[in-house]
Amino acid sequence: MHTDLIYDVGMNNGDDTAYYLFKGCRVVAVEANPVLADAARRRFADAIADGRLALLHCGIGPQAGTAPFWVCDENSAWSSFDPKAARRAGRAHPVDVPCRTFDSVLREHGVPLYLKVDIEGYDELCVQAIDPADRPRFVSIEITGLSSLVALQAKGYNAFKCISQRTHRQVRYDPHGPTDAQASIATDWEYRPDAAGRHAWMRAPGPNGWAFPFGSTGPFGEDTDGDWQTAEAAAFAYLARRLGHAAAGQGGPNDWYDLHATYRDVPPALPVADPAARVCCILDAVGRTLGRPAQAWLFGAGRHTNRLLQKRESWESAGHRIAGLIDDDPALAEAGPAGLPVWPRARFEAAIAAGELAPDAVILSTDTFEDHFWQLTAAIRARGVPVYRLYAPE
Repeated sequence: MHTDLIYDVGMNNGDDTAYYLFKGCRVVAVEANPVLADAARRRFADAIADGRLALLHCGIGPQAGTAPFWVCDENSAWSSFDPKAARRAGRAHPVDVPCRTFDSVLREHGVPLYLKVDIEGYDELCVQAIDPADRPRFVSIEITGLSSLVALQAKGYNAFKCISQRTHRQVRYDPHGPTDAQASIATDWEYRPDAAGRHAWMRAPGPNGWAFPFGSTGPFGEDTDGDWQTAEAAAFAYLARRLGHAAAGQGGPNDWYDLHATYRDVPPALPVADPAARVCCILDAVGRTLGRPAQAWLFGAGRHTNRLLQKRESWESAGHRIAGLIDDDPALAEAGPAGLPVWPRARFEAAIAAGELAPDAVILSTDTFEDHFWQLTAAIRARGVPVYRLYAPE
């Protein structure tokens, strides 16, 4: 990976490339529209001459060759190899353009720090070409469905942000909070001249002095808004917005979004509304008291526990461990979800009474019978074992 290199695949009018050059990065820009490619050669003549920008006039396709590219006459950003997509704003006309596979571009120019892709319905062709053993640290693609997220997960990306392209703010949604978990995300746009003297809708300059034009991708990597999220949290926020669950003026089904991705050794924090996040908080608190990672048992081995254990990496990465499950269901026998041992309540209570078992805590794992489970743990609590609820105060 070249840490000074950025790919702008779907360069369009060059506003993103201009920002990446402003940041001091080398850029490989790909643009299929011949009119836009010619305009970019003029706009960035100096950067091309001194080797900071490699401009490739081609489309990205499943194989090399030539293909008809549909140029949207009303909005160049909607031009596509898909004629239906290009005609969203009205008329479009075809032009034949050269095509390359994305892996051939990677072989020629190297793996970038950041890969930005916006090629109207064909973004996943670039994702499919990524080698998990040598991948960009950051990727952003236009998200039109959850297949984009799944494709990035398959390449080893485990931290995500869904970013509104109207505001460059992270999309968040809390079903347990107000209409939307975000504060107001209105972004002030001004119609004024850019650095080249062209009048356009521009955001107010940020701390580094750069003003993002309307329609540009915006910040990338760690400069993007908000904390990195799990795949589940990002998918939930995106789907909530697409289904219209957003406050007035805060984006919704008619907005458009980019999915930013990276990979981390430690998984990102779970959303507060997620019960697995509560398990993490409980184990962290117990561990701080003990001065070591905590070991706990879950009371219940049903569907709720199955869902919790699918996210066990979030607490195991901190050294905490779920040692076993407590459940009286005889059908579970000795082995439960994730291969954990399942003990009947009577056996668990007897082992504690005999001093054979000393768990740091017991966590009730149910979203339906928590009050009943609390009553069933009276003998465990009487032995001095802390018992925690996930949904109601102890």
